[in-house]
Amino acid sequence: MTTSAPGVISIVDQLLTGYAGAAGLSDRVPLLRVAGREPGLVPLLASRWALAGIDLPAGFGDRVTEAVRRCGHYAELFAELAAQFPGVLEIKGAHLGGRYPVGLVRGQADLDLLVPDVLCCLEIISWLLDAGWALRDLRTWADPANRQQFNAFLHREVDGLLVEVELRTCLFEGDQWRYAPRPAGGWRPTGPAGTALCVLEEATTRRFRCRDIVDWTLLEMRMSDQDRAGVPELAHRFGLAGELRRLLALLRRSGGSSALSAPFTLPRPPYWVRSVAAPSRLIPLVNWQLGLSGSPVSLRGPVRLLHRMGWVSRAWATGAPFFGIQVDDTRLTGAFRTQVRRNCVLMDTPFGRLAFSAGCDLDADWL
Repeated sequence: MTTSAPGVISIVDQLLTGYAGAAGLSDRVPLLRVAGREPGLVPLLASRWALAGIDLPAGFGDRVTEAVRRCGHYAELFAELAAQFPGVLEIKGAHLGGRYPVGLVRGQADLDLLVPDVLCCLEIISWLLDAGWALRDLRTWADPANRQQFNAFLHREVDGLLVEVELRTCLFEGDQWRYAPRPAGGWRPTGPAGTALCVLEEATTRRFRCRDIVDWTLLEMRMSDQDRAGVPELAHRFGLAGELRRLLALLRRSGGSSALSAPFTLPRPPYWVRSVAAPSRLIPLVNWQLGLSGSPVSLRGPVRLLHRMGWVSRAWATGAPFFGIQVDDTRLTGAFRTQVRRNCVLMDTPFGRLAFSAGCDLDADWL
């Protein structure tokens, strides 16, 4: 599908106003209401208003400038990392932003990187820490083939801007309760189909937003016939057919259209209910709720009890995600070592020793 830049901008206008229920771009109240609920939309909305010569609300111009600067920092950082660590791929936001017409700005909250393996991930973390970055979150688990996977978030302030990096060894992580982690399989993580799956994955832990339907529409314009045929099949295979149906329904309610259709699938029990024996199910359930609410205090106690009873090895064997902290700076050069203990998981890495639990606080005597 080939569409001129003015034609693409017209489609974006239709989606923005249709989603917000606005009479047009100059009908600012409903559009501002949506932007208040969905801050990620502000750079796009403000850049579109600026392009149309519509006066911007206070602070909106600054948000566009910040978004452009932040994307510039991410481009420079990725170029450095790609030179230092071959095989690192930039995924998700950067590829979506590149599909926007000139003049429209898509904000990028963080830099999403897919790395080849756990050691590469740990060495990148070490490199970033030496460059002044700080760790925010660490997570690890064993996949169904008993290969260790790793996920990390780091952040720092650059020229007054907060910038963040997410490193992952597994492209599709799911929410690890309803949706299982899955490798990329035979499709390119940076291609249109791979990026489409990443858009759908975002909605496993939140509802779809206005920017999602804009992203999807611009992404679908670049899809080949093979991509369009493959995305519904991939969505079904990865358990995301429901997300695809919800996205397409929202797109059509907002005045958009799509050549894709979502396969009908019967509701299934959550992944962990199908795959994990009780009481180990409690651990991934707590972690899933942690992702949704941030503090399921009522469930931390039972998980702590499972740790004290030595259920950690069973939870690790079933692939439950473990969350970690750095406990010392002793470095293991060029390698890493994982020990699954009775009460916790320990990792010696190129930047120090890490300790992981399945969603509860760590006692000092467990280390």
